[in-house]
Amino acid sequence: MSQRKTSSDDKLFISAVAAVLVGLALLLRTTGVAESVPILLPFIVTGAGGVLLYLAVVRRFADPFFFTGIMFCLGGVCMIVTALLGARFKQAWPCYMVAAGLSWLATGLRGAGRLKAGFAVPALGFIFLGSLFVLFSTGVIGMSFSRFFAEWWPSLLILGGLALFAAYGANRPRQKRAKRGRRGAP
Repeated sequence: MSQRKTSSDDKLFISAVAAVLVGLALLLRTTGVAESVPILLPFIVTGAGGVLLYLAVVRRFADPFFFTGIMFCLGGVCMIVTALLGARFKQAWPCYMVAAGLSWLATGLRGAGRLKAGFAVPALGFIFLGSLFVLFSTGVIGMSFSRFFAEWWPSLLILGGLALFAAYGANRPRQKRAKRGRRGAP
């Protein structure tokens, strides 16, 4: 494909993303669904994420473009949902932690083709903590976080032990293969 054709395709894609997102934002404003919220910002963030994802996937740009694209898309969706539900940032901020964890997880899967511990552990940590904090910020759990932590901190030991069991189980097949390789060698 020629450079001119590629550039033309890129401009067409970016224009399409911009038109759809700005149109959606303006439609939400003109129909009265989101009158008092600066609704263009979430759509601009989501559009920027779409462009970064396009560059990462179609043009094979580096993983930071992929991570940032997913993060911007998910962050923009969080902003849109927050605006439509009438929630404040104080209640919605944990959703951005979950978005970061999901972005990290997807980037790890893309780069390695499988889930590696260096990506999985922090990503799942962000997802777990963000999900836990959402329960507190939205009032689903009726007690304060400090009281919850004071009562439930032993569960961290249980979770840590389960994670160690998982690591042990994942490492076992590798150890068996290594032993078989040493025994079978002439």
